[in-house]
Amino acid sequence: MSKFHVGRTTENQVIEALGNPTSTVPTPDGTTIVYDQKHILTLTAITLTKEVQETFEFDKKGILRKMTRHRIS
Repeated sequence: MSKFHVGRTTENQVIEALGNPTSTVPTPDGTTIVYDQKHILTLTAITLTKEVQETFEFDKKGILRKMTRHRIS
């Protein structure tokens, strides 16, 4: 998420960097796109799975106005 900047990054730039979102929610004042990502790390004896949800909110012009990241597992 550090490569994205509120007030500067466009919706198209986020999609180009991350691919198609898990879901897109049109809102009256812009668009929200959501990415669910699973990161799997396998060590010799154990496997660790980390799932995160990244949410990006854009204004009507497609400029990033808010981004959040939540660990979901």
